[in-house]
Amino acid sequence: MAGFLLAATTQGLHRTVTERMAPGSSKEKVDTLRRCKEVGSGEANGTDALGCTALHLAAHEGSVDAVCALLAANADANVREAWDETPLHFAARAGHAEVCAVLLKFKAEANASNMSGCTPLVEAARAGRQASCSILLDHGGHAGGISDEQLPPVLSMLMLSRIVAGS
Repeated sequence: MAGFLLAATTQGLHRTVTERMAPGSSKEKVDTLRRCKEVGSGEANGTDALGCTALHLAAHEGSVDAVCALLAANADANVREAWDETPLHFAARAGHAEVCAVLLKFKAEANASNMSGCTPLVEAARAGRQASCSILLDHGGHAGGISDEQLPPVLSMLMLSRIVAGS
């Protein structure tokens, strides 16, 4: 079943991967991502020229089935691309709360910082993704070194509501 899902997912992601490829990238990188359909294959962590894996793309698209299939094929939940972002950053920013939950279940780091020093929680909050923020907060997500004054309004509101509910 996982092999079938990987095959279907990587076929659908082919166009997305091609669009994200940096100039000078080759179609061979896309083909490598397509070959990750073999369950347990080390190619499940193959990257394009920007360091994105099939898992980054599936997380961004919000495909829970694809994310589960890739993780079952030993994709690394904490793999980082060129800007030091994990698949959790992609899912959180895109507002795919269910994908965030799956990645966290597979031991994705809730507080991984990207090149800008932002955690997935901050990325989700900046994008106004309240459901993703809630899941990340439930799993110990924090804002990193961002001061209270710099917190995105969505995050400030969620944190305040949790403080009030706890009292």
